[in-house]
Amino acid sequence: MAVHKTAQFAGLVPEWDSLRAILGIAADWIWEQDTEFRFSRLEGRTLEGDPAASAFELVGRTRWDLSLVPADAEVSWASLQHRLRELRPFRGVILRRDLGDGDIRFIRVSGAASFDKNGQWSGYRGFGEDVTSQQMQLHMAQRFQTTMDASPDCVLVTDFETQKLLYVNDTICELAGFQRDELLALFGYQLIAKSHEYMADVFARAEAGGIGGYTEPPHLAMSKNGDRRGWWEAHHRCVMMDGRRVVVTVSREITGRVLAEQAEQRARRVYAALSATNEAIMRAETPQQLYQQVCEAAIESGGLAIACLLLPDPATGDLKVAALAGLGEQEMREVVISTDPSKPEGHGINGTAFRTGKPCISEDFLNDPRTRPWHGVVKRTRLRAAAAMPIVREGKSVGTLYLGATERRAFDDEALTLLRRITENLAYALQNLEHEEDRKRAEEQAHYLATHDSLTGLPNRALFSDLLDQALATSLRYHHKLAVMFIDLDHFKDVNDNLGHAAGDLLLQEVARQLRSVLRSSDVLARMGGDEFVVLLPNVRGVDDATRVASKLLDAAVASLHVLDEDCSVSASIGISLFPDHNEDRQILMKYADVAMYQAKARGKNTWVVYSVELEGGALAS
Repeated sequence: MAVHKTAQFAGLVPEWDSLRAILGIAADWIWEQDTEFRFSRLEGRTLEGDPAASAFELVGRTRWDLSLVPADAEVSWASLQHRLRELRPFRGVILRRDLGDGDIRFIRVSGAASFDKNGQWSGYRGFGEDVTSQQMQLHMAQRFQTTMDASPDCVLVTDFETQKLLYVNDTICELAGFQRDELLALFGYQLIAKSHEYMADVFARAEAGGIGGYTEPPHLAMSKNGDRRGWWEAHHRCVMMDGRRVVVTVSREITGRVLAEQAEQRARRVYAALSATNEAIMRAETPQQLYQQVCEAAIESGGLAIACLLLPDPATGDLKVAALAGLGEQEMREVVISTDPSKPEGHGINGTAFRTGKPCISEDFLNDPRTRPWHGVVKRTRLRAAAAMPIVREGKSVGTLYLGATERRAFDDEALTLLRRITENLAYALQNLEHEEDRKRAEEQAHYLATHDSLTGLPNRALFSDLLDQALATSLRYHHKLAVMFIDLDHFKDVNDNLGHAAGDLLLQEVARQLRSVLRSSDVLARMGGDEFVVLLPNVRGVDDATRVASKLLDAAVASLHVLDEDCSVSASIGISLFPDHNEDRQILMKYADVAMYQAKARGKNTWVVYSVELEGGALAS
């Protein structure tokens, strides 16, 4: 049966002369072997891949007698011999010859069994060709593939026009979580989740960049299933390949570098905020000014999204906004922030920081269970991370500095160290401001005591003299009149003698209140000592204005008073002098008013008298 089949095939096998015709067209040499697979005839060039070998040297030898080995590691001489013994044709078998000096040759041979005129198998005939160049290119491509697959960088080749992916290495398959065929079914812009127009612009920049190409700004990328996320930087270069434009892209992960740069940038911003805070501490005159300036420094210099200083409400214990800058002002004033751990609103980062006296961070605010009570409010802002820094004085929290950022994980260890310094400086500044406020209050109190009557709280003689000097200067400049009134209470000694000095003091306080009630806010009422008062009326039109006020003062003085369960009353004697009618000198005006007051007493008390020269003569005579 086998002989019959080979006999049928024999008529199709070309003769030697026919084989010779293909030399130079489809083959480099032709050959013929006997039934022992030994070469019987060879003709052509580079016989069996050995440029130095002659047909004479090869006749009588088999291929496996020569320095030839199958190029495919999965193919052996045993398997090839088995095919030959079955008289099966073979085609395109690649063999390799090592010439010993590092030079390598590859040959490709094809052949079929030959038969004599009687149909008996007589051996093999075929042809061979030197495919060293093609194989070297193939091996080079394979080595390139191996090298690219071993690269830690992602390597892609994309068609310039269509943006279709033509090649991807193993690295991108592994990191992106795709099979190679899945990636090669994509377009370049789909892989990075950008638009076709965006990718076209990148490719145009790469082409314009020539040999230097174009490096795309870092972008955030995610694997297919979302379990790998990082920053990547891609460099693109446009080249010609097989007659068409392609873009070769080398992309590498730079997450570590980007995070380090972001951390450095955050540290620079917080350093700037620390510096601005220190300046605010130097400028602020009150705690409220300091609170607001610290918040503004965190926004303007620190690059944060929100800065809020929270202080506890004495009535509820909740933390309330004392100062705020940045996003979410309305939201921050609406929310409840408790310090009570039994309440959900007390488990947030501000309540925790206040209770523990330690910083509390939320690196992903909207996914943090501690911040759940405020998720709905924060969704209206771009807030993504937050830090609460306690303000601690003498081991006790007095508030928190709440800071928010629009990026997750914005508060690393270095930033926290700097923020802690800000709150420490803030606590120190508050202490100094309180000391300064205490000092100012003491100064103000001392000044008040030096310029006011301790019993009635009215200006005393020294302050009245200063106020009168100022009023005289103003009246002189604007040509206004003013009046000075001396008031002496009638029968005051009787109250002291009958009811005691305590009753007299209460009476003086009540009389002072009643006199003050009938004067303008611009008028001055002072106590000169004992039961004597003095009034300054600036900007009066003349004596009529002064006497009208004097009448009101008399009515106020004689009002019935109830002191220490006793009804008592006094009256007043009032002397009036006017500027510039009577004089322009402060001391003389006060003297004239005093003279007129004594004249009022002489006329029976409970009356007023305007100074005149005649009055002074009468007073001197008396």
